[in-house]
Amino acid sequence: MERTDANQSQIVKELRAYIGISVMVISNFGSGIGDIMLGYKKRNWLFEIKNKIHQKRTTRSGSYDKILTPAEKKFIKQWQGQINVVFNTQEILEIINYGKIYR
Repeated sequence: MERTDANQSQIVKELRAYIGISVMVISNFGSGIGDIMLGYKKRNWLFEIKNKIHQKRTTRSGSYDKILTPAEKKFIKQWQGQINVVFNTQEILEIINYGKIYR
């Protein structure tokens, strides 16, 4: 069984409190597919959630290589769609442009 990052349940709880956002936990699917699938404004996103403790290592090196499992690396490399590695709820809200009005 895959291990989930400690902040995942808190991020999911926070996201579900936002109007118009749907969240499905998919970390139990395995194969490095990501941790959550999010729907907002008729669009879907995949997110791989990592603990904030890993963020400093990523910022210094500019790479997620050291914090991703081999299965996650393989999935991200082969996946032809979108997937983002994130550390907190705010990053997700920025990626999906939550609350932005388009004309």
